[in-house]
Amino acid sequence: MSLNNLLIHSILIVLLGLIPQGGATWAGNRSENQQPGSHFPRASPNIIFILADDLGYGDVGFNGQRLIKTPEIDRLASEGMVFRQHYSGAPVCTPSRYSLMTGKFCNRMDRSKGKGVLHQNEETVEELLREAGYRTHFIGKWGLGGADISDDPHMNETGLWPAGTGSLLPGQESVIPTRRGFDTSLAYLNQAYAHWYFPTHLWQNGKRMEIKGNQSPTYSERTVYSHNLFLQEAKSLIRGATGDTPFYLQISFTLPHRETKPPPGTNPYASKEWPEVEKAFAWMVTYLDQSIGEIMNEVDHNDAIRNNTLVIFSSDNGPQYTDGHDPYFFDSNGPLRGNKSDLYEGGIRVPTVARWKGVIPPGSSTEHVSAFCDFPPTCVELVETEPPEDIDGISFAPILRAAGTQEEHEFLYWEFAGPQGGPKPSGQRETVQRQAVRMGDWKLIVPQGSPAELYDLSGDPRESVDLSSKHPEVLKRLLRIARNQASPRIRELLAD
Repeated sequence: MSLNNLLIHSILIVLLGLIPQGGATWAGNRSENQQPGSHFPRASPNIIFILADDLGYGDVGFNGQRLIKTPEIDRLASEGMVFRQHYSGAPVCTPSRYSLMTGKFCNRMDRSKGKGVLHQNEETVEELLREAGYRTHFIGKWGLGGADISDDPHMNETGLWPAGTGSLLPGQESVIPTRRGFDTSLAYLNQAYAHWYFPTHLWQNGKRMEIKGNQSPTYSERTVYSHNLFLQEAKSLIRGATGDTPFYLQISFTLPHRETKPPPGTNPYASKEWPEVEKAFAWMVTYLDQSIGEIMNEVDHNDAIRNNTLVIFSSDNGPQYTDGHDPYFFDSNGPLRGNKSDLYEGGIRVPTVARWKGVIPPGSSTEHVSAFCDFPPTCVELVETEPPEDIDGISFAPILRAAGTQEEHEFLYWEFAGPQGGPKPSGQRETVQRQAVRMGDWKLIVPQGSPAELYDLSGDPRESVDLSSKHPEVLKRLLRIARNQASPRIRELLAD
């Protein structure tokens, strides 16, 4: 064998040795000897998902907000891609988060078993990422099960939660973050408790963590703002990232959800001639914005991760009318109809940005129709593994990378079993909407006790002109989808 041939032969042996044997691994397929982190594509990006709570489509500057300042979120938009037609998983918190984590429409969330909404046979995106070698971290509002019974005197006094032991609910130990794909967590487990910003305790890695400074039974005497604890934890994790192992970090902030209480510090809107509750709400949004700026500063000053980190920012649903705050005061839903609890666009179309330096062109935008259920398949495509077969989402990785063919949804589906719709500008409530289907530019609304409505979003994003009588075939097709997708609870409500 000649020297050249010997060299080529040696190189081929080395290259063949680098090729992993067998297919990519995901939950259920990993051998006993394979540990998390032992197999992942070297180009796998770090992924940070920042979720706001009840932030409306029009609450941010890049979507037209002029009264509330959001310079950091707007900067994130200018450095990345704005999703103009991105939808949450539902018009309220828990089912929306379920969709984000499982890749499924909200109608598939099952509360009937009394053990939270995530069941053992449902894989989460975090479990899949962990199997692909990622370190996974959760911060903020969980709300998917494992809720603690609060022994906080303030909660008992308000009547929002009965007095209890402050322990995990029976049977729900298996659905806390660290049992559902996260290596670490700092969280509110209780959905209702997350509405209060000065809690006596949070849950860290599955164990109760008392908050020094918030132990007074008198709520007004407490000093530790929970959002700040979440922010510091996020900054610490990002600062400590070395680039050796990819990570996924989900930051589920509670701002600007109720209670409408000003954050610490000087409110920059204090001199405005606005109602006090609106000054407080505006400060909550800007405080959230400042926190996102601090997080991005940590990313950009960490040389090990700044050029290989995908950051996505979004909100779990539309704006909420609560504690006297009126979402129409700031036009929080922008040009859209509806608010939280509505299946009109204002309740489910959410502000969304993705930034990935060197991959996503700065200042770009997309009209691709996407939703929370698309996040899991997007992640697993980026890390070159496979999603479960029974999900509803479609990867939008081709949009992010401007490579390959982007698949489109045949339809998107939402439903809502709550007691009432969101407020209209007049202060009256919308008729509660039980189902919504989007197919192309067509949008179906199925209200409770009223005829179905049909809108063409291409020319009527405010859903003001019902076209159901003019396009009966389209209406019939979308109603068939709605009937097929309806959960047992929605069928029951619509039958009344």
